[in-house]
Amino acid sequence: MKRYIFTRALTAFLMTVTALTAIVWLTQALRDLDLVTAKGQTMLIFFSMTSLVLPTLIMVIAPFAVMIAVAHTLNSLNADSELVVINASSAPPWVVVKPIIVLGLVATILGATLSLYGAPRALGALRGFITQVRADLVGQHRQGRHLHGNRRWHDIPHPEARAQRHHARIVPVR
Repeated sequence: MKRYIFTRALTAFLMTVTALTAIVWLTQALRDLDLVTAKGQTMLIFFSMTSLVLPTLIMVIAPFAVMIAVAHTLNSLNADSELVVINASSAPPWVVVKPIIVLGLVATILGATLSLYGAPRALGALRGFITQVRADLVGQHRQGRHLHGNRRWHDIPHPEARAQRHHARIVPVR
């Protein structure tokens, strides 16, 4: 019976974590969509960068998902009269409580692992991606390539190249 309750609670937990993480990730990803449209990055880099936020999201969402999963599991056990059957079979209350405590411990270990290992590594990789994207953008700007409203690349002469063409002399100020 304990395994049955734990399996139902774990399934509800995984479904809740997946759904809530997908919703929050989607809102974050849509906010950062300008990375692809305005800065000329590929969709692969976009998905790579936005997926690096997932460990932090799961770490924040997991406690709420446990609460929702436990409430759902106990409500469905009650609605199906399974709690009445467990109580009528003179089983101790620990038969129901122990799987829920184990699920809480599993979620705690998941959160601790993500907090200590997953999130710091992912955020470090995200910083590397951001640095790379900024370097690409600065490099494109120095080459005189900019994005315009029609989303196509146009070569715009660099100001120094324009000055050399007009034989202008740059005199240092003393």
